[in-house]
Formats: sequence, C-alpha cells, structure tokens
Amino acid sequence: MSKIKHAEGKERKFLTVAVEILQGMLEQEGILDNAVQNADINSIHKLFKKASNDSGITYKEDKQEPLGHITITTYNENNEKTPAQVKFFRIYDNEKHCDSERLHDDVNSYDYESFTGKINMERFITGLDGSLEADILCGRYLVEISKGSEYGIIKDYIEVGYGITNKEYYLKSFIDLSKYGWYAGDIHHHSIYSSPVYKGDDDVTESPMEVANSMMAMGLRYGALSDHHNILCHEKWRETKNKDFLPIVSKEISTSNGHVIALGAKNDVIFRIPDEKDRSDEYMRSEFIRITDEIKQLGGLAQLNHPCDLSKSISWNPEYIDIIDIFETIEIWNGSVPMIKGSTNYKAYELWLSLLKQGIYIPATTGSDTHNIKADDYNDYYELIQKLYKVISASQYPEFKEEIHVVKLIFEKAQAILEKWAKMCLTSGCVRTYVHVEDEITEVNIMNGLRQGKSFLTNGPILIYNPCNGEAMNEDYKGNLLLMSARPLQYLRIYSPKGLYREIKLDSNKALLKRDNCEFYDYSFSLKDDKLLKLDWYYFVAADDCTNMAITNPYFN
Repeated sequence: MSKIKHAEGKERKFLTVAVEILQGMLEQEGILDNAVQNADINSIHKLFKKASNDSGITYKEDKQEPLGHITITTYNENNEKTPAQVKFFRIYDNEKHCDSERLHDDVNSYDYESFTGKINMERFITGLDGSLEADILCGRYLVEISKGSEYGIIKDYIEVGYGITNKEYYLKSFIDLSKYGWYAGDIHHHSIYSSPVYKGDDDVTESPMEVANSMMAMGLRYGALSDHHNILCHEKWRETKNKDFLPIVSKEISTSNGHVIALGAKNDVIFRIPDEKDRSDEYMRSEFIRITDEIKQLGGLAQLNHPCDLSKSISWNPEYIDIIDIFETIEIWNGSVPMIKGSTNYKAYELWLSLLKQGIYIPATTGSDTHNIKADDYNDYYELIQKLYKVISASQYPEFKEEIHVVKLIFEKAQAILEKWAKMCLTSGCVRTYVHVEDEITEVNIMNGLRQGKSFLTNGPILIYNPCNGEAMNEDYKGNLLLMSARPLQYLRIYSPKGLYREIKLDSNKALLKRDNCEFYDYSFSLKDDKLLKLDWYYFVAADDCTNMAITNPYFN
C-alpha cells in the first residue's frame, strides 16, 4: 500500500501523479522499492526548490517574442458552424520529423503524442459560432482539430508568421450515437463560482458560458457545473441551454470526509461540519445520510466523488464503507488524474470493483473536475523540472538521497506517459460519461440512466455491448459489440467476478477506415459467448493506454 505523504498545490499534485504512475509501473514489474512507496511529495518539492535556488533556474520569463494572429472557423458535416477543440503543438527545430516540406505533405509524420520533454500544447476552442481569433507565438505547429468521441480528428501543419493566418476546417462524424439514445456528458466541472470571488478557494476564472462552450467543443450533449460552496452558478448555467446542449444544475458538497455531488438538486444542500469538539463518527454518518436523503428528496442524484483521493478531507472515510450504498453513483475516473495502476483513480476503480464483488452495485461515472479549460496547468512547471533534473543529476544533495532516487526513476520510467497524459487528457470532457436514455434527453432521463448504470466511461473510444440475441445496434455497424475510436486501440478485455475473463487483441490495420475524408477505427464485431451469459456479471475495458480508454458499467445476467 502506497504511503505517499501529500500536500496541496498544482506543483505538488503533478509530482504526486508522477509518483503514483511510477508506483504502478514498479508494482507491475514486481519491484518493491521502499523509497518510492513511501515518497514524501513535500520533500521532493523542496529538492526541486533547492535546485532552483542553487542554479537560478526559475519559471520561464515572458519574452518579447513576435506574435502572429490566427483566425479559424470550424464546421460540422452539415456545413454548419460548430464549436470544436483546437490544439496547437509547437514544433521545435531540434525535434525529429520537423522537415517543413515533409510536414506539409504528411502531417502524420510528426508524432505529437510521443515524448518531447515539453508539454508543447496550447488549447483553444472555437466559439458557439464556430469561430476563433487568437494571438500565438510565431513558429511551426502541428494543429489538431477535434470534437469528442464521435468525430474524426483533423491534423494540419501551420506556420504562424507575422500578419494573419486564416483557416477553415470541416469536421466529420463517423457515428451519431444520439440516434440510439446515447449522449456524452461531464458532471464534474468548476467555474468562477468556485473561486475566492464567490467565497470559494479554487483558482478558476471561466464563466458558465465559457464552460458550456468548452463542453460543446468536446461534443458533449449534457453537462453539470458542480461548483463548491454555493449554487450561485445555477441561474447562469441554465441560460446555456440550446438545441445541442442540456445544462444540469449541481453542486459539489464539501464534508471534510469526502466530496458529494448533488446533481439535479435545484435547492442548496449543505453538510454541517461540526467543531472539532462536537465531531464524532455518529454525527458524521448521520450527516452523510441526511444530505443524500435531502438530495434525493429534491429530485437530485447523490454521487460520491474521487473516493480514494490522497487528501483525507476530500476522500471517503473507509470506516464508513458500511453506508456507502447511500450514494446512487460513484466517480471512479476523475479527469485530474490518469486512470492507471497506482493512481487514486485506479484505487477508486478497485474500490468500486470490490463492492461489486460483495453484491453492492453503485454505477460508475467519470468527471473531468476541470478548473482550467486551457489545460495548461503543468506546462511551465514541467519545463522547469526538466531543467532542474539536469542540475540535480550533476549535484550532490546528500540530505535528499531518497528523493533523488525517486526523481531519477520518474524520469527513467514514468516521464513519457506523464507528458502524454498532460498533453492529451486534461480539460472539459477529457473524460466523459455516455449515458443511454429512454425517449428525449432531459435532466430526469439523464439521471435515471446514470442511476441504472446504462453508461460507459471514456476519454476517447466508444464501447457499447448489446447482449440481446447477438443483434447489432444497426445494420450499418458490425456485430453486437460496438467499438469505435478516432485513435488506434490495442486490446479489448472482459472482466468477470473472478477477474480477467478474456482478452482480445485488436488489429488496427484492419480496423482503419476512411469515409468522406474522415479517418477512424471500427473494431466492432459479433460477440457470441454462451459462457459469458452464465456469469453473474461482466464488464468491458478497451484501451491503447491510459490516454485512450473506455470502461463499461457491468452487464448482469
């Protein structure tokens, strides 16, 4: 069991995620390393600060570099202007595959997902009218234009120079899941109403409308603002409703023993945290039961968020495990952390699975937990620690012997996946919950679908199984297991109460399709397995790695 000593702050969180990834890797390799298992994040942070003080290396200073102006317009398959995500990946002169002529001819020759030693990504979104105007440093960029799980990804090479660069992009969807009653959403997101401006304590600047725009740019059809401390966002959030987006009011309730979402509860629900002298298990238990009852009485859904966070104040107290079934859903995949062995997400997944094996089924959900839609939280810090690592490697710090050992292992083993995750998997809808609803998309129908577990969790792939008679969802798609992705996948795994039931290797060369200039992968097939139908329950996981993964809720026989 990990004994990471944790502290708050973006820098410390980044280091915590790095150590968690390293721990998971070592565990998979069967390596026991006490220094890694007992890593003190505060001490590692102090090591980097000392290296910074000794070397004079600090965060990069704002240089007066020339700026170019870009204007981008994005359209959907009906040639209608639509919001979309636009990511700029800076290409540096010393990188491989950066020949300008080659990139002009084949943008896929630059692998922006691979390790570069920099989080060289800037995220923009086109507005509700599909337009974007922005100033950006002059230079060469690989540009990625996307709109969530159902659309192909457009890649382009742009040289930004003095003056204005104009671009238009036409996004194509390879499937419309709304035809089958499936809708993607994000039910854990923050806005400026979580900030100190409104007596909160989170550094958030985006308005509800900016958040809604960001969600729609990711192809989401519903979303909740779950701000801390208050419900002041509710009125403004309702105003974001349009024909393509359903806003659901919510609140993330702080309890000092976990965070609870009051999804769809129209009125405020407050957990009464007692003074230390009045604090008792009996009181805390009764207060949890009271607020979840109140949420339900108000027509809302009571969800337990990030139950295994390292910070005790926002993590579920394991001593209260006997009353965990007061919650209707549980967030096992929080977008601020990768879903990878060793992480707090993976621990939440294991908790969910252990409950399932005990006969306690609480449907799983995701939530991006976004506090910054630009997704540049770690860009500067990551670049800083690259430089400081060279200082640490060349210097003598005997008082930080164990910390240096941990840092070296992070850079040797975990750095590449950490960088890829930070570039690819942050912001609104970075993880999303697809839910199946009966009839039209409404708050009530969304919440009922979540309560019933008619959902799958993803940061990319589409994964839906129809066990009934082996019938396909639609004659246009292959088989009764729908598995599609804009990026390649490696495997599909089926899990049962006894663990891994079956693994199917996926052939991306055979799955690659191109339709109307839209490139995607269709791994769908007919899954007919009589033994599967004799299991008490089973669920599916499809993935390439933690940056392209989908998990279903269980199917029961």
